[in-house]
Amino acid sequence: MAKESSWRAVPPRGWVPTEVHFDRAPFYVKWEDLHGQLPSEPFFKQSLDRLRKEFKGTFAIRTDIKTLLNAAALPTSAVEPAGIIFHLSRCGSTLVANCLRAATEALVLSEADPFLDLLLLSVFEPDRRRCDEIEESLKAVATTFAYHRSAVANKLY
Repeated sequence: MAKESSWRAVPPRGWVPTEVHFDRAPFYVKWEDLHGQLPSEPFFKQSLDRLRKEFKGTFAIRTDIKTLLNAAALPTSAVEPAGIIFHLSRCGSTLVANCLRAATEALVLSEADPFLDLLLLSVFEPDRRRCDEIEESLKAVATTFAYHRSAVANKLY
C-alpha cells in the first residue's frame, strides 16, 4: 500500500493521477509515481499493482482538483487523445487495445480509474456547472497522462 500525503504543488513529471474523487467535498486527486515506466499490462490497475509491488513503499500524494488543472496547463509536449474506445463486455475491446499497444508510438490506458470515474460521474450529474468542471478535469487527466508518456509514444488511447 502506498503511503499518502497531501500536496499543494504540481506533482513532478512521472506522477500521474490514479484516482479522482468528486463524490464528496473536498474533491481530490490521488497521484502516484510510475517510476518512469508506462502502463504495459492489459488493464491500468494491473500495471499499478505491479509497480506498487516492484517499488515497495511507493508514495502517493493527494491534491485538490485545481492542482490537476494547473498541471494540465503547464507548457508541455502533450498530445491529444487519438481515440477513446467505449465498449461493453466481451466485444473485443481488449484485443483492439492490445493491437494498439503493440504500436510503439501508442500509450494505451485500459480501464484507467480516473477516466472511468469522471465519465460515469458526468453521465449522472444533473448540475450543468459541475458537468463543465468534470469535463475540464477529464481533459486535464488526459493531458497529464500524455505529458508523462515516453518520448516515443505520440498517440494516447
